[in-house]
Amino acid sequence: MATPLNDTRSAVPVLVVVLGLAASLFTFSLVSKAEREDEQERFRQRADQAADQLEGVVQHQLEVLRLLQGYYRHAPAGDSSSLPAFLGHAIDDEVSFEPLAYVAWVRLVEPSALASYEREQRLVEPDFRLRGVNGAPPEDGDDDRHQPGSDHWIVEQVASRRPGGLLHGLDLGSDPERRAALEGAVRTGGTTTSQRVRVAAPTEETGTEGVLLALPVYSVEPPPLDEEGREEHVRGAVVGLLALQPLLDKALSTAGSPPEPAVNITVCEKDAQHTVLASVGPPGLVDMPSASAELEVADRIWLLQMRPAAELRRTVAEWLDRTSVVLPTAVFVVMCLVSWIVWAQQRQTAVIREQVARQTTELRQKNLVLVGKERELEDANRRLLEMSNTDALTGILNRRAFEVQLDKERDRSRRSGAPFGLLVFDIDSFKDYNDRYGHAAGDEVLRTVAQLIHNEARRIDCVARYGGEEFVILASGIDATGLMALAERVRLRVQQAGIENSGSPHGVVTISGGGSLSAAADGGDPRPVFELADRCLYQAKTTGRNRVVMVM
Repeated sequence: MATPLNDTRSAVPVLVVVLGLAASLFTFSLVSKAEREDEQERFRQRADQAADQLEGVVQHQLEVLRLLQGYYRHAPAGDSSSLPAFLGHAIDDEVSFEPLAYVAWVRLVEPSALASYEREQRLVEPDFRLRGVNGAPPEDGDDDRHQPGSDHWIVEQVASRRPGGLLHGLDLGSDPERRAALEGAVRTGGTTTSQRVRVAAPTEETGTEGVLLALPVYSVEPPPLDEEGREEHVRGAVVGLLALQPLLDKALSTAGSPPEPAVNITVCEKDAQHTVLASVGPPGLVDMPSASAELEVADRIWLLQMRPAAELRRTVAEWLDRTSVVLPTAVFVVMCLVSWIVWAQQRQTAVIREQVARQTTELRQKNLVLVGKERELEDANRRLLEMSNTDALTGILNRRAFEVQLDKERDRSRRSGAPFGLLVFDIDSFKDYNDRYGHAAGDEVLRTVAQLIHNEARRIDCVARYGGEEFVILASGIDATGLMALAERVRLRVQQAGIENSGSPHGVVTISGGGSLSAAADGGDPRPVFELADRCLYQAKTTGRNRVVMVM
């Protein structure tokens, strides 16, 4: 039995381990929390930096439109001969057209004056044609070829080498989104932007996607905010299609090498639907924290969202830094635990040896007692089994044991295919014998007949008292001839024993028998075999006794 001192000593190592683990986990959690906060802060700073770079590139392109607005405001109507010189003088080498798919000069024309407007433009550009929705040319002979209210026509494409192709005469008012951007610029007098649109080029099957930028152009300085007066002074608008994907690529390329791990950057409108404008990088991980930043583009607010596209993989140096924080605590715990184990082991060695020796002696004594009781139990079980399977009067098997053997023989016969035989014997006129000689003599006759039957049966046969004066023999692996010979031998042996019975015609005790083979019954079921043998016994009784009848 453990003493309180031993209980306390056994609890100390556990306490040391628990305290050490708690200290290690606490330190690890603090380090992990600080690292996560630092990573999130760096991620937010990276998103803000990307937003600033993107906004700077957009403002750079808006500056191009403002320069063109100033030129068209002061240039004579229909004169663009000095435009290249103006651009070369006003725009330095740092201003790039790359994100602009096209830059154009749009003239606002009254629907009623479309025909005269087209004739005027052909005087300057002989190939000038008005084009409708998606840049499709009008069909021949179609006088009503313009949509009502479509009065925003591209007079000149400033950067004709852009991917948009030659857009002279293209109707930008045919699309509601583009028309809203143009009319908004005229109405407010400032730069307006559209949602993502596609402007088809007359020389291409597909169009160019991007965000439409528009600046109004007046003949003089804008008048007071009188809507009717302002419309009278509007000459047109300078528009450009801001290609979103090159724009985003350019903004990210200014940041140098891509950040690690890989990120996905998406730019969308800050509205209820968060309409996506452009996206770069591999798909972002949904379950990772993201960072976002807003940027102002003309009259709209864009939202830049940055999300990791791959799990963060720490370098060896970072893992070593983490280990250097947790390792001292872990080493301290191990050293304390090892020291306690060594000290406790030395103190407990002698006590353990004494306990082992004492317990070994006690176990040996208990084992000897258990071995003796086990042998006694085996003998008792064996005697009980013999008693439960043996008939108390005759000393042979009883009915229950016989039925068990019959089921086993049935299974063996099915496996091997060899039939088995069943003999049922009954002592003739046994009731009269008991009445004449008494029950004690009758019991003696039962013991004698049982012994005679047992002696005549084969060693592999099973002999049992089935009930009263009835005996059975289960013959394994026998045919009809052998079974009949066995039955006759038993009957004759009982008659030759010469047990006196004055009530019998033969003057001695005789027996009658019935037999059957398992092959005579369907499927070798023991019940039909026993019923056939029992009917044969009844026939032997009714036809004179002291005989054997068998189903062949």
